[in-house]
Amino acid sequence: MLRASGAILFCGLIFHAGGAAATPIVDQSNVQPAPALAGDFVASNQFLAQSFTVGIPGGLAEIDLELYNLTGASSGDDFLVKLLQGAPVDGSPLNFGVTLFASTIPFTSVPLVTPPLTAVTVAPHVAVVAGEVLTIVLEQTGHAARNDVVWSSFLGPYAGGTTFFSADTLTWSLEGAEAGFQTWVEPPGIQSVPEPRSVALLLTGIGCAFLRRGRRSATASTE
Repeated sequence: MLRASGAILFCGLIFHAGGAAATPIVDQSNVQPAPALAGDFVASNQFLAQSFTVGIPGGLAEIDLELYNLTGASSGDDFLVKLLQGAPVDGSPLNFGVTLFASTIPFTSVPLVTPPLTAVTVAPHVAVVAGEVLTIVLEQTGHAARNDVVWSSFLGPYAGGTTFFSADTLTWSLEGAEAGFQTWVEPPGIQSVPEPRSVALLLTGIGCAFLRRGRRSATASTE
């Protein structure tokens, strides 16, 4: 009995190893298919923000920003991207909501043109629900008075949020155009199909369990 239980336990472990976390899927997207031509500078004296409305519940896994290095500078101050709960209105204080996530974007990771997008991995994932309003805030971490990097913005069809800027680092002002961004969410309760090798190992384990049981039954009948 002990051997059969061990084989069944082994099978369970194989099956568990075969399943993997769900692959994140695009939730909100407001990006241009062609290289961006307009936007707002991300400078030490100006913060930028884009609000959005969550459409898919689960874990927010990645935020993509449509940034580009306009001047082609090879070095500069890094950037801080934050995810805040809620959304500002015209005149709201800079820190209007709870910070759910923050990460640094190295200056050297910003492309000369966009696409490609600048991907920011959200780790650990931030739990989100459909209809929830969140805001992406981008700022430059240093104090150099340089205008190198632009966050693309355009008058697009996105209706789930809007763009804000802060020139005084104290309050937010309505921008009007929408910033280029994309969010990825890992839906809950979805497991990937086990790999063929894992399935084969699972079937082998089950076969071994039944084989051992059959041998014990045959031995008992001959005694």
